Amino acid sequence: MVQKEFYNSETGTTSTYTEVILPEVVPVGDITDLRVTHHYWKDSEGELWGDFEDPMENLRTDFAVYRARKHYLSPTQITLLRASLNKSVGQFAEMLNDKPSMITQMETNQRIQTDEQERILRTIANQFNVR
Repeated sequence: MVQKEFYNSETGTTSTYTEVILPEVVPVGDITDLRVTHHYWKDSEGELWGDFEDPMENLRTDFAVYRARKHYLSPTQITLLRASLNKSVGQFAEMLNDKPSMITQMETNQRIQTDEQERILRTIANQFNVR
């Protein structure tokens, strides 16, 4: 059993938390039954908290499982596709008829591409023979 001291800014206290790994079924986008494994810290009263040092950890896990289930390109694959075409984020966004911020968010795993964006990404990869 892993325990760790954290400062919880929501409660304004420093306490000992116990690590909990929990299988869950969550909805993401158009999929309502994603099976994921989430990481939490449990306080002395039994309340589960996301990781204080990495609050986006579980969301990134959800996104990765969603992409795998939909057979979408990963953030790394999107970045490599753009780099292999020698395009800046802005230039790549123009190719996708999108905003640079959307590309950056997809590449940094803060946003999942839409079905349409995925179709365009795959078309570009095929057109330029990028694997």
